[in-house]
Amino acid sequence: MRASADYPEDAPAEGVGDCIFADGLPHGPPPGLFDLAIQDCTQALALNPNIATAYHTRGMAYKSKGLLDRAREDFQKSCELGDINGCQAYRELSKPKNDLR
Repeated sequence: MRASADYPEDAPAEGVGDCIFADGLPHGPPPGLFDLAIQDCTQALALNPNIATAYHTRGMAYKSKGLLDRAREDFQKSCELGDINGCQAYRELSKPKNDLR
C-alpha cells in the first residue's frame, strides 16, 4: 500500500503507510527500483515512523546503491522495532570486512 495522507497519525502501524516494496520482499526491492523504494518508504515512514519493514526495505535499497551508512541506520532502526531481518542485516553490515564468519 502506498503512503497516504488519508491515514491518521495515531492509526495502528500494521498496514498503515506501508511502502509497496515492504510486503513479502525480505531481500529488498527489485533492481532498478531502488530510488522509488527509498522515496516510497520515506513517505510511509513520514506517516508512521514505527514500520519496521519500511526501514528494512529502505535499508536494502540504500545498501544496493552503496549508501552503507544510511543502510546501517535503517537496519538498526528496523531491528529496534523488532524486525529480525533488520537485525540480521544490521549485524552483517556491521561486521569487520575481514570477518568471514
